[in-house]
Amino acid sequence: MFKKLFSMLRSRREVIPAPPVPPIDPNELASLCYLDDSLPHLDWDAVDAWVAERTELAQPPVLRRAVVHAFHQLLMQYVQPPHTIWRSGHAEGFAPSGMVRPISEVTERAWNLIESTITPLVTPGSATSVAVIAFSSRDLYHAYTLSRFPEEGSWSTSGGMYVREEPPRIAQIVLPLEVRQSVENIISHELTHHMLTGLKLPLWVEEGLTQMMEERVTGWSPLQANSETVMRQRELWKDGRIERFWTGESFFSDYEDEQKQSYNLAQLLVRGFLANRPDDFFRFARACKVEPPEIAIKTHLGITLEELGDRVIT
Repeated sequence: MFKKLFSMLRSRREVIPAPPVPPIDPNELASLCYLDDSLPHLDWDAVDAWVAERTELAQPPVLRRAVVHAFHQLLMQYVQPPHTIWRSGHAEGFAPSGMVRPISEVTERAWNLIESTITPLVTPGSATSVAVIAFSSRDLYHAYTLSRFPEEGSWSTSGGMYVREEPPRIAQIVLPLEVRQSVENIISHELTHHMLTGLKLPLWVEEGLTQMMEERVTGWSPLQANSETVMRQRELWKDGRIERFWTGESFFSDYEDEQKQSYNLAQLLVRGFLANRPDDFFRFARACKVEPPEIAIKTHLGITLEELGDRVIT
């Protein structure tokens, strides 16, 4: 069924090389960064001002990639064991030595597959470049993320995170390699979030799509749709608790099973709409950019969230 839903272009796509970037003086780079918990981070307000003053050197997108590339060189000085940098057509990367090739190849392959699949929502070529930072350990991952994003500590199912930046700033995909999920799963999941930026989708729609893109890239699905799961869903969301799912609150629950079931339900709903009414579903998703989801779903799918919730729990 999944192949029927997502027929893909099978022709080989041209590999896009990484654009050349101008070098950045280390003293200049220092003014664009700050230290937090002994690791550097980019100050994007400072980067924006720096780029605006140097457009004679290169186009702004190239300058931003130059800054991220230089930042990754700086980050190498702060972490052990040794990490190194990589570059591709769509990404600036940082990874442990020995993992550069598999991570860079996964990133480009996932980018092309996802972009080809979600063309009803996203124009090919419209997504900005992304930074992919892969740390060798969870300790490094937490040191880098928790100081800036303490709420990440409550995401009990997190194997990586998407650090959203408003375009044209360059967002980050950050992950540890000590995770139960595969690197391919994490990168494809977070890349989908990246490509859906700006569409203002309800979180349940976005997470449903990201999981389906994971499946599209990896060929494997963790979706659980057996009778036990259905009964668990009915029990979990009754008595009005499904409102936490519609608002997105349940995806950040301290209760791991509620998170897990939220992701399961998101994929079940999105998969069902795509299997039976794909054109209407994409119209609904596009409409969310300009009108509230509860109005868009009634207009394009002919159902209210309350009615959809009743189907889940009965």
